[in-house]
Amino acid sequence: MEKITLTKVFSNNKDKEGKMYEGKFGNFYRVGIQCNEYGEEWINGFSNRQPTYGEGDTIEVTITEEEWQGKLQKKFKIARKEDLLEARIVLLEARVDKLEGTNSEAEPF
Repeated sequence: MEKITLTKVFSNNKDKEGKMYEGKFGNFYRVGIQCNEYGEEWINGFSNRQPTYGEGDTIEVTITEEEWQGKLQKKFKIARKEDLLEARIVLLEARVDKLEGTNSEAEPF
């Protein structure tokens, strides 16, 4: 998970024929972003609602690479509350391990 600062945001919920994008969980938006950390490269993702973030905002995302039609493309996923909490727990466990000089993975409760 990383924090990025957005420079451009594009979202659309309709295809070329003007038909709404539909998935098994309802309508969705295709979202493309550019950020300071990755320069002019577009990073794509999906959202079940219109994005509330815009240019200049800093957001937490997970960025992965995926091959599509023979080309590597970057994809992003907005961090959910559960993802943020899990990351905080991992950091806290590491701090406790350092203080106690132990490895919490090796010791059960």
